[in-house]
Amino acid sequence: MTDPVEDEVEASRAPLIDHLIELRTRLINALIAFVVMFIACFAGAKYIYNILVQPYVWAVGDPSKAHMVYTHALEFFFTQLQVAMFGAGFLAFPVIANQIYKFVAPDAPAAEPAASAAAAPLPGEPAFDLALPAPPPALSGPLPEPVDATAAAGPVPAESPKA
Repeated sequence: MTDPVEDEVEASRAPLIDHLIELRTRLINALIAFVVMFIACFAGAKYIYNILVQPYVWAVGDPSKAHMVYTHALEFFFTQLQVAMFGAGFLAFPVIANQIYKFVAPDAPAAEPAASAAAAPLPGEPAFDLALPAPPPALSGPLPEPVDATAAAGPVPAESPKA
């Protein structure tokens, strides 16, 4: 006697060539998304780089003292490539993850819909608590009352009458 779930899985299996064709299509879609985001990020790589360097400029205090040293003629170009690739990976990740999910999800057994329904754990679930532990007690309590800066500075001197 055969199991009905096993029969359904066997009936839904596509031949190997169909899987490879679908995999190729998904990889091409993910690669296109990465290339488009890479071109966009490379066009704005100098602006992204300036945003990433801003904390260093704040730490130095004076923008004229914040010098970046390049020891090779093409180092700034390679830095722009790295910034663009990281930005492209970051911005194209939703498309890439979606392509992976669309390739894997049809082959998941119908008996496990709950496993594919949740993409991220919710607060209160064990996986969420492991990934993001509770904040320390000092941060989880009520916020202190804001301090009035004008009251701490003392009375404001009265303006002298203009003659």
